[in-house]
Amino acid sequence: MLIDNTFFTNTILIPNLGIGIGKVNIDALIEKECYSFLQSLLGNKLYLELKSNLDVDLNLKSDAPQKWKDLLYGVTYDDKRWNGLIEVGKHFKFSILANYVYLCYIKNTTSLTSNNGQISLEPKNASNVNPTAKEVEVWNQIVDKVQETTYGDAPRLSKHRGILFIDWYGNNNQAFVTLTEYLKDFATDFPNPSLVTPEGYQITYKNQLGLWCEQKPLDKY
Repeated sequence: MLIDNTFFTNTILIPNLGIGIGKVNIDALIEKECYSFLQSLLGNKLYLELKSNLDVDLNLKSDAPQKWKDLLYGVTYDDKRWNGLIEVGKHFKFSILANYVYLCYIKNTTSLTSNNGQISLEPKNASNVNPTAKEVEVWNQIVDKVQETTYGDAPRLSKHRGILFIDWYGNNNQAFVTLTEYLKDFATDFPNPSLVTPEGYQITYKNQLGLWCEQKPLDKY
């Protein structure tokens, strides 16, 4: 598959991976949640095109069009750098797809959703709980990668692998772009992406209370 168990370390560590009683079948979780998230990001039409370029093991085919390789694994163009949905370095692996799968795992194993928000699963009593700071951090890493952060010629505060810096976009010889910016730059190859969650909500930051900065369903989704 596009990601595997080796992505789930450090902040998004999932314990007891495997098959059997008390184990987490990570392959099944990835197959369900990772590709659902991809579909919601790209929209149905683009996702079906991508899916047609995946093999039986849900890996990208070697003869897939270059645009899908660039989207997934990154590309440098016009003095800009898109790092890809899947980053693999010598000493690290990172993917917002893995982050999303991790959050689904946390949601499924520690809480359920009610009309009043999240409820912890306790034997006798259910109490309201907020997402932990860790979960908010993992979610906001997704937002960092997806959300458009440039506004005309103004500088922006950006984050790359956890390091904050001022990005004077347009004057930087190697400006890192987000998914939204990358898809806009290649709108001919990727027309009308949805860029929402599987529930149809915009991908926006959460604060430490677990509250959305702004969250509205998109009509087009």
